[in-house]
Amino acid sequence: MKKLVIIALSATLAFGASAALVGCGDGWETVSSGGIAIDSVERDENGYIAEDAAKQAAFTMAEVMEAECTLIDTNLDTSGNPVTWTVDFDANGTSYHYVVNAENGDLVDFSSLGI
Repeated sequence: MKKLVIIALSATLAFGASAALVGCGDGWETVSSGGIAIDSVERDENGYIAEDAAKQAAFTMAEVMEAECTLIDTNLDTSGNPVTWTVDFDANGTSYHYVVNAENGDLVDFSSLGI
């Protein structure tokens, strides 16, 4: 678990630099990236990263603790290529939407909206 947090924290720093280019606004802000990976995490019986690993990565990238989050919803989408985890949650007045590649942990998409 420590390794996930360290790698996800590194990903947060890399993602933060990308997110700064988006700017601020009243609507959804979206950033897509294929370069943020989660390494050495628990995997399910199909070889995909486990639901808890996807959630923890999203919380770490959003810089929130799970205890601060409400309306947490996760979904494994096996219909696309790649297979992805969608992690949606609200925290501290913001609604977050993360899409994580379930095979390698890359961040596929991110958006947030002030609520």
